[in-house]
Amino acid sequence: MKGCSSFAIGRERKLKFLGKSSTGGAAPCHLIVDRSGKWLLAANYNGGNLAVMPILPDGWAGQAKVIAFHGSGPNARQKGPHPHEIVELAGNLILVPDLGGDRIARYRLNLQDGTLAAADPAEIRLPPGAGPRHLAVSADGTKLYVASELANTVTVFAGSRMVQTVSLLPAQAEGSNAAAEIAIHPSGRYLYASVRGADNIVVFAIDPGTGLLTQRGAARTGAGPRIFMIDASGKWLLAAGQVSNTITIFGIDPATGMLSPKQNPVSVPAPVFIGAYRKLK
Repeated sequence: MKGCSSFAIGRERKLKFLGKSSTGGAAPCHLIVDRSGKWLLAANYNGGNLAVMPILPDGWAGQAKVIAFHGSGPNARQKGPHPHEIVELAGNLILVPDLGGDRIARYRLNLQDGTLAAADPAEIRLPPGAGPRHLAVSADGTKLYVASELANTVTVFAGSRMVQTVSLLPAQAEGSNAAAEIAIHPSGRYLYASVRGADNIVVFAIDPGTGLLTQRGAARTGAGPRIFMIDASGKWLLAAGQVSNTITIFGIDPATGMLSPKQNPVSVPAPVFIGAYRKLK
């Protein structure tokens, strides 16, 4: 069964498997627990839909309510919709980049019954063939930064208005490249985006007034940097090299935002995600 697994966390930090629940679609690629802790949302990449599941008293994810996505794009990988990530903002606003449909879907989550209603506007469009994968939002919620996997770009939106698109590749880029993760530094001064193929993380400065981007440089990672994370202090960036089986640890220069490796990469089998540890009560 395609779906998500539920675990209980014991006092000794040991996991107890509770069971597996269907997400209502093929290839679930991302999920979040909403801020209220009542609902689990899952993006089904091949299923082309978004699922909302109640979190039951025993920790299980309950039966999924599914919203089907529609649309396609000019790229061979865009024959149908491919929701790729879920981001929750203030006011129960849910954003979902759809790689197949070249859009960001926008919903309001009803905390009482878990239903999703189209927000106003219901979507933000990107250029045909862009393939939006992941996104980041400024701390004040006024700027949206979208990493497009197929176009290898970062697009900046002020509200729903597109104000800038910057390339993640040099002018003479070679081979196959695919943008992956994007994140804003805790200070709000820098933005980072990873590219598989080029196998690097591109560093941008964020203008404090306009929110526009200026490229500062790039740092080489292990092969296939599908994901990276910035720690809460803003001092460190950890990049997972899925193909090289490594995690590269970078120090972040607070004055420039640039990255410098601090030790030899750590060996980890095919890392595809890194999450921040939250101390349990």
